[in-house]
Amino acid sequence: MPVDVPKDETYGTEEKLCFYVAPPDPPTNVGVASSKETSQLVTWSAANDNGAPVTSYNVEMKNEPDGEWTFVGNVNATEYEVHGLLPFNGYSYRVYANNDYGQGKASEKSVPVVTLSGGKSLVLRPHRRILLQSLRKNKWSAQPVLRA
Repeated sequence: MPVDVPKDETYGTEEKLCFYVAPPDPPTNVGVASSKETSQLVTWSAANDNGAPVTSYNVEMKNEPDGEWTFVGNVNATEYEVHGLLPFNGYSYRVYANNDYGQGKASEKSVPVVTLSGGKSLVLRPHRRILLQSLRKNKWSAQPVLRA
């Protein structure tokens, strides 16, 4: 982002511009757009480039709840399909943006989404969220509730 600097005292006529250039900010809105038995489509919103174009994104996954973060791919787009997942397992994702000045910080972790079993597929609509809570006799349970 250009910043105006006061006129040079020596010459009195030139203006100097400074540019702030750094690794990109973290991508936002990381989530799973669709989930199948052994794959999930991860999507995110582009990162702020901080003065140098984003050249790629690194995607990491975690098998919930106890897995470790594992690199799964590097892409030039804002989506990545992860293959080779285990059926009926929950996975979370995080994404890093890269530019000529380095790798930015990790995005926030996505909400875990479970792969399906039996060859079925699920497409998650961006305008709906699955809430995994319902009140039953003053106790919370993991019952899916769909809200628009």
